[in-house]
Amino acid sequence: MIDIIQSGSELPVGAIANSSALALGGIAGAAIGGKLTEEKKSLLTGVMGLCALVIAVTNIVKLHNLTAVVLSLILGVIAGEAAGLDNLVQKFVGKMVVRGKTGGSNNKADWTAQFCVIITLFAASGTGVFGILKEGFEGDASILAAKAVLDFFTALIFAASLGKAVAAISIPQFCVYLVLFLLARVLYPYISRHQIMNFNAIGGLIDLAIGLTILNLKNFKTINFLPAFIFVFPMTMLFDYMGL
Repeated sequence: MIDIIQSGSELPVGAIANSSALALGGIAGAAIGGKLTEEKKSLLTGVMGLCALVIAVTNIVKLHNLTAVVLSLILGVIAGEAAGLDNLVQKFVGKMVVRGKTGGSNNKADWTAQFCVIITLFAASGTGVFGILKEGFEGDASILAAKAVLDFFTALIFAASLGKAVAAISIPQFCVYLVLFLLARVLYPYISRHQIMNFNAIGGLIDLAIGLTILNLKNFKTINFLPAFIFVFPMTMLFDYMGL
């Protein structure tokens, strides 16, 4: 395992490509936003919600232990709610990027809530997290290269409604990816295959919540789900130790 890490790229090439595509898509979307009707924006947003659901399913089916994943998600949401992560992020977003809003809803609270959802979609999606971990572990940036294409068009669609602030999400996305890349290179010798499988399933469940929120089927505070990514490692270890 150590040899695999050492043979990987010293730079997070996939993360750079993904975040660059996101920034360019956000800029392009803000530029053409006025040319898209509300009906087209709604249609495209719905399509991206469906894409999030598809990505979610493909990740969820890779789980190793359903009980460990479910328990991790529950504990993660409880921790996120207790810490008020969603409220903290919304306050930060409201202060830092509301001026970048163009078009869409005139309701500042609605816009900020939507923006928080897409921050999670871009910076903490199961596909992205799994992709940067794979790059950190093996030097394989193929997953993030494919995600870069998807993120470009996704950012373009959202920026058409939410404005140029969408491009700014590339900054927290890259920061998250860089931290995960470095952690992956350090921790890989100590992480089991089962933990990676369940970790990926947690990402899928978060993507599922994001898709349902985008489609206005259920309004989840998806940022409060993020601590589940931490809980899944000890929970998987515990259930593997018990032979469950």
